[in-house]
Amino acid sequence: MKPSALLVTMNRYWGVANRLRDAAARAPRTIDVRVETPLSFDDVPRLLRSNVDLLALDGHGWTEGNTAYFGSHNDLQLSPRRVRGEYGEGIAAPIVVFGFCHGGTAPFLNALATVIDRPTTAFLGCTRKGRYDDAARVYPPLLTVLARLGTDPDPAEAQAQIKPLELVFGPAWRTTLVSGYGEGW
Repeated sequence: MKPSALLVTMNRYWGVANRLRDAAARAPRTIDVRVETPLSFDDVPRLLRSNVDLLALDGHGWTEGNTAYFGSHNDLQLSPRRVRGEYGEGIAAPIVVFGFCHGGTAPFLNALATVIDRPTTAFLGCTRKGRYDDAARVYPPLLTVLARLGTDPDPAEAQAQIKPLELVFGPAWRTTLVSGYGEGW
């Protein structure tokens, strides 16, 4: 079985969507990469719960106080109530990427911790305003790491292999381990 990756952005973020598709097309053939570009923010929580080895959410993000949002103008609040499914299931991917502006800051890390359904997740996120071309620089080497790690990668090992890539990604990017089994467990 091949490792799998799901790269998600909104359809209206066509520049990011094109870069995600380019990264998927250049990914090692030893992994399955799917790009989803939903039309509605209401479709994003279902995609976040996909059974994949690497889950990336990209596009736009912002915080208001301690609350984290994907998109703009309160499009999708990343809270347990909005992200978890009807049976309480959350994010199960061992590697999670928030590739949007400020996705690597405390409000987003705190929101992720409440919706991941595993002891730990390797996390990569942008700590400042993301550059328009970040997806082209970040995802190809990240997908190469996933190909080396295989299916159901150990989050600590994934984080250790992703950490040196921060030099390639740039100073706005950081990787860490996030503890899971948040709210509802």
